[in-house]
Parts: sequence; C-alpha cells; structure tokens
Amino acid sequence: MRSLTCIVLLASVVFVMLVSGCAGPTRWSRIDPGRLDAPELPREMRGVWVATVANIDWPTEPGLTAGEQQAEADAILDQAKRLGLNSIILQVRPHADAMYADAREPWSSYLSGTQGEDPGYDPLAYWLEGARDRGLELHAWINPFRAGHPAESSELAPSHISVTDSEIVVEYGEYLWLDPSHPRARAHSLAVVEDLLGRYDLDGLHLDDYFYPYPIDDTPFPDADRYAAYAEQGGTLDLAGWRRSHIDGFVRDLSAVVRRTRPDALFGISPFGIWRPGHPEGIVGFDAYERLAADARLWLRAGWLDYASPQLYWKRDSEGQPFEPLLRWWQGENSRDRAVWPGIYLTRVQADGTGWTPEEILGQLDVLAERDAGGWLLFSMLGISQDRQGVAERMGEALGGEPAIVPSSWGASAPGSTRLRAEVVRDGNSVVARWNSRGPTPRLWAVQARTGDGWTLRIVPGDESSARFEASSPLAEPDAIVLTPIAPNRRALPSVAWIRP
Repeated sequence: MRSLTCIVLLASVVFVMLVSGCAGPTRWSRIDPGRLDAPELPREMRGVWVATVANIDWPTEPGLTAGEQQAEADAILDQAKRLGLNSIILQVRPHADAMYADAREPWSSYLSGTQGEDPGYDPLAYWLEGARDRGLELHAWINPFRAGHPAESSELAPSHISVTDSEIVVEYGEYLWLDPSHPRARAHSLAVVEDLLGRYDLDGLHLDDYFYPYPIDDTPFPDADRYAAYAEQGGTLDLAGWRRSHIDGFVRDLSAVVRRTRPDALFGISPFGIWRPGHPEGIVGFDAYERLAADARLWLRAGWLDYASPQLYWKRDSEGQPFEPLLRWWQGENSRDRAVWPGIYLTRVQADGTGWTPEEILGQLDVLAERDAGGWLLFSMLGISQDRQGVAERMGEALGGEPAIVPSSWGASAPGSTRLRAEVVRDGNSVVARWNSRGPTPRLWAVQARTGDGWTLRIVPGDESSARFEASSPLAEPDAIVLTPIAPNRRALPSVAWIRP
C-alpha cells in the first residue's frame, strides 16, 4: 500500500510540474528537419471561379455600397479558406470594362450600375489584400475579346473601346466583340494585360473559353470583308484556319507578356472540354477547334500555358462525353509536362434537388485524385455560397480540413534566399513558433506540427510572423514543429525545425 501511495504522489508531482511548465526549458531545441518524419507538403490547385459578369457571383447586384460589396467579398474569401480552397479566379474584365482602377477601360457597370462610374474604392486591390490575409492566391480572369453583353443595362462609357476605336468592334447577336482578326484589337487586349500585371501583384492570369463567340444559329461572325481581303492578297488558309491563326498568335503573345511582366504568375486557360469530336474515340459534341477557333491542344503542346483547365462539364457516365475518358485524353496531350487542372461544373447541383447531386461532384474529385491530376477549378462560387444540397459542407468534409499549397509551375525560377531567425517557446498553456526573415518576403509559411504520431499543417500568410498552438495540457501540445517558407513562385525554401526537449 505504501508503494502505491508513493507512485500516486510521484505522478501527481510530475503532472503539476508539466502543467506549470517546469518540466523542461522554455525554449525548444533546433533540429535538422531531415531527422523528423514530417510528411511532404501537400500540393494541389483548389480553385473557384468568381464570376462578375451579370452579377453571377459578386457583387450580387449592381449599386451596392462599397462596404456592402466588401462584406460580400469577405464572406466569399472566408468560406473559401474554411473549405480548404486555395485560389480565387476573379473575373476582373467581363467585357472590355474593369473591376479595378484602369485608365484604359471604364469601370464595370456591375459595380455601380453605370459603366464608367467610380465605385469609391479599388475592388481588385481589396480582393488581393483579402486573399493575402487568408493565405489564398488571387488570379485575374479576363475575357480578351468580348466587348458587350446583353446583361449590360448601362449606356457605354465614353472611354469604352467601342466608342474610342469603333473600327475594331463588331456586333454579333446581342453582343459586342473585339474582332480578333484586327491587329489593334489583339494589341489592345495585350496592353490591358500588361498594365494589369504590372500594377497588381497577382498570382495568375486566366482566360475562359470565349475567343471567337459561340455561333448564333446560322448567323456568320461579321469578318467576311477582312477574310476576303486576306484571300485577295494570296492567303491560303480557309476561314476557320485564318481565325485560328489570330487566336494562336494572341495566346502565344499573351504568354510572353505574362512571363515578361510577372514571371511568378501562372498563365492558364479553361477551354471547352472537347477539343474536337472523336478525340478520344467515341466523343461527340461541339467542335471548339472549328467553331471557336480554339486550338487548345496546340497551346498545351507548345508550352504556352502553365496549366489548362478544360471544362469537363459532363457526368462520369455521360453518353458521348464521359468525364474520365476526356480527362485521360487531355492528360495524354500534356507533352510538355505542364498542368491539367480540369474545370468542374459545381452549379449543376441545384438547390431544389434537380440537376446533379453532390455525389457526382465528389465522385469527379475522386477520379481526379486517382488520376493524379494535381488540382481542379470549380464553377462557380454561387454553388458554394448557396451550399446547394449541402455540397459545400460535403466538399469541406472530403478535403478533411487539411490545406494544400498550389503546385509550383514548370518554369518557376529558383527562389531567392531568405535568412530566418526563428524560435519556439512555451507561453502559458500554448506553444508559439515565431520568426522573422531577411531577404524576399515569402508568400506563405507552411507550419507543420507533430502531436504524438500525427502531423497537422497550417498555412500562414507571408506577412505574419508567428503561429500559436493551444493545448489543454502539455501532454496534448506538439512535440515537433517544422517551418517552411514558400516563395511567391510557390517553391519551398529551406525549412527549420524544433523538437520539444
């Protein structure tokens, strides 16, 4: 009995010492990260499109105050972060207008209700700061040739391209379109992008599937006179090939602008999900190569893109457009080892139970994981904001609350050196890792913590300098921490690590 009493007393003393923080030194010991069993940092593109055209996703209606617009933006960013997404693809140029301060093109009417009217703040700057604060990437999504939309209720501003250079703008159905065959039209969009990337520290530039417009019945696109002039001068390409030559040249030139202006930014395009019917065998449907002048296979094969996000907007068991065979085909065309991060049609899930079920979306994400796709983009934020049929909650559960870092691009330059001063200390019932750096500021900090046999990961914004781990008792606190700076080009810099004595 006396022995048992002594054991109980000794255990009580040890517990009190642990709780009071007296069981060891306050400062943790540095250790070579290679001696720890920290898992490899998870890498996956988890993006979502935020459409501004026709107020689809944001802002929810024109004419909201700046504060109301900002509150909606914050809600989107918070939800994206909470679900484990890591990239926002924000539409900043719906149709030759701007969701940012731009001297070349007028303010979008989707902000104030009137094209050209200053909303009183810079929305893109606000989104960018909000994304940075949450450790998210922000990619600018533009439409290169669309210049007018039937959802536009405002009169065109005097600075709109259709007013300042009407010769390069044509009407097609209810739309206005910059004529891609006109050199000034292509040059205008290239100049817009160069200015945009030069003034905003964006993580990427994104284009969707609109190059030449989708055909309207049998109405021809109004470029017959320009094509006839080309043929009279000895041109030998047919009409579709002539149109493709303009788009191919534009994509090549745009790639060069991105590389030159912001080398760490990713350049991606989300083409129609079928390159041509019959590719792969058995695929039927719209011919984007012929009808949109979009040779997306060439852009991928030529290495002009950092990633392609073909819009695989069909079910896994779709007849004529099955999801997985299309995915395999696109992956098979990736001869330059870029990235193929497919677009997933989230808003096919309807709130009233019609359309797709959440199981279809989750099943497609499973297929992507099995095929090592390395990422995906969701269209659009509306399905998440409305949590249709619980799809947002289900996706969050599927991602397990574990964040992921966007993969570094094939062309990412060697990251600049960063000198770290860092330590881990006890602070009451918490363990705090804190650091400061000299040299280029990392975009993110990856903080891995081991408790027992398990590891967790936190993504900390680049301008923060600490991470706190609360513990109900020292026995539940981490026993090892690894800190890894992530450069703006997404490459990992050398890690530092600590172990609890």
